[in-house]
Amino acid sequence: EAPDMVEVGGRYWLFYSGSWFNQSTYGIGIASCKGPTGPCKDVSVRGPWLGSNDQGGGPGEESVFEDPRGELWILYAPWAFDWNGNTFRPIAMAPLAFNRKGPYVAVPPRVTKHA
Repeated sequence: EAPDMVEVGGRYWLFYSGSWFNQSTYGIGIASCKGPTGPCKDVSVRGPWLGSNDQGGGPGEESVFEDPRGELWILYAPWAFDWNGNTFRPIAMAPLAFNRKGPYVAVPPRVTKHA
């Protein structure tokens, strides 16, 4: 569910959410596609590309965007808990980069202050 396709360097990448949305096994998968209509090959067959992490369990509902500087980012919603045990879905954000094997979570870009 929640598919989001991006084209980077002439290759198409499909990001999607899978498993049960309210479980820690929910995660984000990716597929490499020959074009916008496919065919696509799942490249996250050994488990989610992005699964439960320090920001929360069961990340999903991803969205990829490019900022004004041309940097790519992925937004997603993991499960989180407050001190009273209530659950909520905050928005998490991570820098996204690509190499010949595909997308990966990158080191955040350095921010400089202007006087």
